[in-house]
Amino acid sequence: MKNPDTRIAVLDGWRGCAVLGVLWWHAWIDTGNPALQLGQLNLQRLLAPLGNGVDLFFILSGLCITLALGRETRNGGEAHRFTPAAWLRFIGRRWVRLSPAFIAVSLVTYLTLRFAGEAVAPIQLVSHATWLFGVWPGAWALASTFWSLQVEWEFYLLAPLLLWWPSARWRAPAVLGFLLAGLVYRALLPLDGEGVALATNVHLPPHAPGFALGMLLGLALLGPGLPGWTRRGWVVLSLGLGLVYAGRGASSTEAYHLLGAFGPTAKALGLPIMSLGFTILIVGSLAGAGPLHAFANQAWLRRVGSLSYALYLWHWWPSLWIGHALRAHLGASLAAHYLTLAGVLAVCLPLAWPTLRWVETPVLAWARRKTKNLNPPRPTPAPR
Repeated sequence: MKNPDTRIAVLDGWRGCAVLGVLWWHAWIDTGNPALQLGQLNLQRLLAPLGNGVDLFFILSGLCITLALGRETRNGGEAHRFTPAAWLRFIGRRWVRLSPAFIAVSLVTYLTLRFAGEAVAPIQLVSHATWLFGVWPGAWALASTFWSLQVEWEFYLLAPLLLWWPSARWRAPAVLGFLLAGLVYRALLPLDGEGVALATNVHLPPHAPGFALGMLLGLALLGPGLPGWTRRGWVVLSLGLGLVYAGRGASSTEAYHLLGAFGPTAKALGLPIMSLGFTILIVGSLAGAGPLHAFANQAWLRRVGSLSYALYLWHWWPSLWIGHALRAHLGASLAAHYLTLAGVLAVCLPLAWPTLRWVETPVLAWARRKTKNLNPPRPTPAPR
């Protein structure tokens, strides 16, 4: 990667793809998973990988955090070694990035639910504002999708420990160990008769492989770069999509029953295989592979990507309410599904833009100014 200091446009495109996938998936669930049959084939299920948009977010997070810490190392910062002060500064920056919009949406959600007559205790709002809602006894998420933010936060707490090694040669082995630990955890998860995990998946361990794959990609970009084959657009596209669908299929209930004794293994490896497919697609777009780069670099998709965090925060209740209302009138139909998706976008885009414009952007600009004032540029030594 020639200049990791600049924002990578295609990653915004993938963020847009991820958030649209999440919105599509929740609109589908909220309208009863309507089918589009073509003989024995349900074409809607061919789009089911969109439901793993949150896993695509995890890969992007692992990639971007690795690039950010690598940039600090190159610029002479403290990210090349662990100190409690450096770790706290890193966590502080992530808090500034995520918390203002999250707290604002949590507050509006809390007030809306109280106005609607829901029994939402004030302590639940406190647990969200302090990022303790995932571990706070008796607290429940103001929106079910917020679980993924808890996973992100746990990753931020751990990421510096994986990357702040005095010697760069130990970073990749540390990340590989993180990936392996996630695979082992997934393999040990108890499953019910339908292959559904009996343990919770709202914390970091089962999602470690996705973050680790993004981190490994980031280390490759900071180090040796991408291999030549990644520029072969249709090869990368075919390989990436093949792994995405293979992983999605291995995760299905049908595969769990069909594979018998190997069902649990397929269930454990399905999501990591899908995440590997997503990672290869991202690699192709970064390498400039024709169709993948063109897809992720579309201006409208990048614009949606810039709004992805706010869209993700706002969409849960509109999707639930609109989806249930349309299902009551139209049944579990394609019309209900796609009208719900359109309705969610119509409601949430006008909420997401001011959240970005008046909450996220000003706070980030303030934080950058403060950091610049606290860390003025070092004077250039005079020539001898």
